[in-house]
Amino acid sequence: MTNRYMGFAAVYDRAGAVAFNQAAIEKVRATAANSGLAPGRCLDLACGTGNLAVALAREGWQVIGLDHSPAMLALARAKAEAAGVAVRWLEADMRGFTLEEPADLVTCFYDALNHLPARADLARTFRSVAAALRPGGLFLFDVSTEACFRNLWQDCLHLSETADHLFFAENTFDAKTGRGICRITGFTRRPDGLYERFEDTIEERCFTDEEIRAAARRSGLEVVGTEGWTPAVALEGVRNFRRLPATPEFNPDSRDQNLKTYWVLRRAGPPGSSGPACRRGSP
Repeated sequence: MTNRYMGFAAVYDRAGAVAFNQAAIEKVRATAANSGLAPGRCLDLACGTGNLAVALAREGWQVIGLDHSPAMLALARAKAEAAGVAVRWLEADMRGFTLEEPADLVTCFYDALNHLPARADLARTFRSVAAALRPGGLFLFDVSTEACFRNLWQDCLHLSETADHLFFAENTFDAKTGRGICRITGFTRRPDGLYERFEDTIEERCFTDEEIRAAARRSGLEVVGTEGWTPAVALEGVRNFRRLPATPEFNPDSRDQNLKTYWVLRRAGPPGSSGPACRRGSP
C-alpha cells in the first residue's frame, strides 16, 4: 500500500475531510444509539488527520487513532492537543496491527478501505479488526461505490484553490480492474509568502458488496446492516470535478448511483455471549 499522503496531508482537511467528518460522526452516533452502545474503547482505523478520532474523544470515547502516514498523524496529534482531548496515536498498517485491549468499536471512514490494493489485503484488514474487537463489538465503515469511481475518478480533473493553497487532482479509473489512480500536484503557501510544491499519488480499488461480505465471513464478522449513502460533501465533489469527456448526469436520487455504501459489522461471540443489538439492515 503506497498511499502515504506525505504532501497532500497539508491540504487534506481543506479538500473535504472536515465536512465529511460531520457526516461520519452523525452515522456513528445513530448506530451507537440504535445498538445501545455507550462510549467505551474505540479504534479509529486509518484516522488521517484525526477529525473523527478527536470528535469521538470529545463525546467520551477512549480513542486510539491508527494511520500509516506520519504526516497525517503529526497533524492529528496537534489537533487533539488543541482540542484538549486525550487520544493515543499509532503509526501502523491497517492490514496487520494488534491492540493491547479489545475495542468496543472500530471505525474506518472516508473510503479508507478503498486504499487497499487487493481482496487479500481487505481480508487481512478484516482479520485484524476482528482480533481487535471484543465479542459483540461493532465495525463501522464506508466504501466508495462503482458509481463514485465512474463519476469522481474516471477521466476527472479537480481544482482546489484558496488563499494558502492550490492543487490539481487528475483522476483515472479502469472499470475492468476496479483500480483508480489520483495524481495530485499542488502548492502550499509558506510563512515567508513563497509557495512550496508537492506531489502525491493515491491509488484506490473498487470492492464489490460480495467481496466485502466474503471477507467479513472469513474473519468472523457478521454483517448487521448496509445502506447506500451519498453525503452532501460528496455531491459537492461532483459539482467541483471537471469530467473529460463529460459523463451522463449524476442522479443522487438513484440507489444504484449512491457514491458510498455504509456498513455495520459485528464480531461474532462464543455461545451465550451478548453484544450490542442492531436491527438487521438498519444501521
